[in-house]
Amino acid sequence: MLISRLGLALLASLTLLPVSSEAQRRSKTETESWPPQRAYSRLFLGGALQQVFERHYDFCGFARAEGRRDYTPPTLERFLGKRTLRTRVEKADINGGNLLSYVFSGAEISAGLDDIRYSPDRLLFTQAEGVNLLPQPRDGFDSFVLTKNCGGYLKAALDAGWKPPYAAFAAALDTDARRSSSVLAMAGSFESPLSEVLGANDERTTELMAYLWQFYQFHPEYRGEAYYLRQFDGIVIKHLTDSKEVTAAEQSVGLNVALPFSAKLNSELSHRRENENTFSGSDWETIVYTDFDGPYTRESMYHRLPDPEEIADYFATLGTVAGSASPLREGAAHRHTVAVPGLPASLAGAPWEIHYLAEGIYNGMPGLAVAPTDSGLSFSLTGQAAPGLFQPQPREGVAIHSTPSSCRDVTGFLPCAFPSTRGCAPRPTRSWTWPVPALNCAAAITENTPFSGTLP
Repeated sequence: MLISRLGLALLASLTLLPVSSEAQRRSKTETESWPPQRAYSRLFLGGALQQVFERHYDFCGFARAEGRRDYTPPTLERFLGKRTLRTRVEKADINGGNLLSYVFSGAEISAGLDDIRYSPDRLLFTQAEGVNLLPQPRDGFDSFVLTKNCGGYLKAALDAGWKPPYAAFAAALDTDARRSSSVLAMAGSFESPLSEVLGANDERTTELMAYLWQFYQFHPEYRGEAYYLRQFDGIVIKHLTDSKEVTAAEQSVGLNVALPFSAKLNSELSHRRENENTFSGSDWETIVYTDFDGPYTRESMYHRLPDPEEIADYFATLGTVAGSASPLREGAAHRHTVAVPGLPASLAGAPWEIHYLAEGIYNGMPGLAVAPTDSGLSFSLTGQAAPGLFQPQPREGVAIHSTPSSCRDVTGFLPCAFPSTRGCAPRPTRSWTWPVPALNCAAAITENTPFSGTLP
């Protein structure tokens, strides 16, 4: 009798024990439909990721379920580090690469990224320029990369205890065989490639300075008030639908992986983008974490761009450029060519002019031809040598300048080469000097004479 009572008591105690969380989860997922019915606010990371993964879900050919569903893979938080799907975020209404090339005003750096009205005329670079705009992982900070095709998406659901319908597996096999849908994402702390370009002091820096100079011509109100998104914590994500892009991701990153993201990996992605026209830097979606804490503040994400005076100072110390000149001969045409590396090809059609041409060098005004090269621009001065050059005395060199085409381009601070009678107020002109080979007309030998120039 005692044993039977003890047995009953033991049985009662066992029935009162809580069911394990694993059993609860499996029991719940067996009764609920997939994907789960769950909604996130757009202010949270889970809400910001829905669009990409819902599109991936559709491309995989999975049947749509009624109601609001959570399309993020259940195992995604393993890839987020200390962040969760409830982390507060901002998502700019502009593609990721363009966001990293965008010029912000002083007022905008204190506003939310999703509150700014973006304008295409405030991009320093576009996809057409071929500049690598993939974000760089910051040294000393953890960053991860993730790939997820249709089969990997289903496996994440199975690992979490969900039971997708049988038809979903057949659809996943078909889509993955055609490599027509995959997701590539990077999470962590990133730095804009413009930071590297500004600090490189090479042809890339020259190109950026030239584009920035042009930007100030059309936006003089940004003088000293131009900023770029230097660094941020968040996610950059892309839905791949082109078979070449999917194949490139699988070869460069791996199939259904979550790995530490390195500069080497970023270089491989960039190399493929340049050589196979894939991984375009302008079509990533960028989601920025806004759970600011400690040194991570909204203000720390931005950095001021060089102003016009700093750009002029940069060109003043640009260094030697390549040059060539044919010997001056009486009665013959003379051609003098110099090359400036880094100047963008778009400046070849700018209104370049010849300034400070010493008298008696050419018969009339020589012609100026500006053409793009593989590394920058070349300037060719062609004219008929004047008879007076062949007297035993050296002549001064020439300078090539480009001036704005109207006063509108120089309002406020840009150099103005027009006389004040034409409506432009007199202002100091900033210029720089590049040493190039020049010709001693008397002895027909090469010397170094300054060659000066200003950007349009």
